[in-house]
Amino acid sequence: MLAFDALRQPGFTLLWISTSVNFSAFFLRSTIQGWLVLQLTNSSTWVGLTNALPVIVSAPLSFFAGAIADRGDMRRLLVWTRAASAFTCFLTAFLITAEVIDVYQMLALATVLTAAFYLGFPANQTYILALVGPERLLSANSLVTGFGFGFNFVGPALAGYAAANLGIDSVYYALGLAYLVAMLTLLRTPPAPAKDRHPASNMLRDVFAGIAYVRTQTGLAWIFYVALLGITGSPFLAILPAMARDELGLGAAGFGLIAGSQGVGSLFASFVMLARGHVQRKGVSMVAGAVIWAGGMILIGSAQEAWQAVAAGVLMGFSPPLWMNSAQTVIMTAVPDAMRARMAALFALSFQMVPLGYLVGGVLADAFGPGLALQLLGTAGILLHVPPLLSRQFREIG
Repeated sequence: MLAFDALRQPGFTLLWISTSVNFSAFFLRSTIQGWLVLQLTNSSTWVGLTNALPVIVSAPLSFFAGAIADRGDMRRLLVWTRAASAFTCFLTAFLITAEVIDVYQMLALATVLTAAFYLGFPANQTYILALVGPERLLSANSLVTGFGFGFNFVGPALAGYAAANLGIDSVYYALGLAYLVAMLTLLRTPPAPAKDRHPASNMLRDVFAGIAYVRTQTGLAWIFYVALLGITGSPFLAILPAMARDELGLGAAGFGLIAGSQGVGSLFASFVMLARGHVQRKGVSMVAGAVIWAGGMILIGSAQEAWQAVAAGVLMGFSPPLWMNSAQTVIMTAVPDAMRARMAALFALSFQMVPLGYLVGGVLADAFGPGLALQLLGTAGILLHVPPLLSRQFREIG
């Protein structure tokens, strides 16, 4: 069966486990970090700033991540980034246990974690493609996101329960162990397949050559436009803690339940994509995923009861598999081999701009209240996704 054929490719099962754990830990950390910063500062603006500033600081490094992946050993780079993430989570947990953590330390620690994730992102994507081939890439990505979204069904709820009963430091200790598992598993994968490299070429010239290539491909350029529009949906993560606490009267466990409800829809959508093994018109699928997410933001912003927010969270869960799997697959398969790592890096950079929306969301939540802020951003997200649908090249890509 093509859907699971990727698991039979040498080394992919171990890479799948490592990648899934790494992605799940990164996004769960972003969720629980928001709750911790809200407790430290009582400010949604600070929640947004703690997610946005690390992006600004680490973006220049990520800008060159594709060229770095093209020049070196992809597996070695991934091992080091996972090791750095494990150490940073253990250090964060220790500072929380010692009761000396403050928001400025959180900014520094979040910056290290963000830089490690996005530095390894292009290498991770090209390594997956090298092991499974283009025809199995959508299935491979669906397996990765399926694991992550399945975990996200229970992860935030368990993290919220642990934070409420054992302390937030227990969650960071668990995240450190997860990153350690991701690193050790990766050590058992085969070396990355050899490819033609040009270490003597100018790295900056390579980066700009990748940008110039995108400008010549209309459909691909629209894909990156849609990726940048993630900035309208990302404020949700900064606003949700205040929405749960101030509008719905919930504690850490209730907040975790709403965040985890997305995993139900995401897991189902991942299984559907995995079973199909192929999705036509991947650009349109990206837009569909974005509109679903924006609609969910409007519904949660209008919620009066916790169950309404949970139901809307399930609906929102259908979005990430459609959006992420379609984007990653079309970007990695619609370009020449020599451009793949740089295209993955550009996607990571555009995706990395998304957390800047956290700051926007935090400011809007403090100014207008979390409910109205979610409704405004959700409406803007839907309207801004109309232009790419008017492009025939975009509608036909993938």
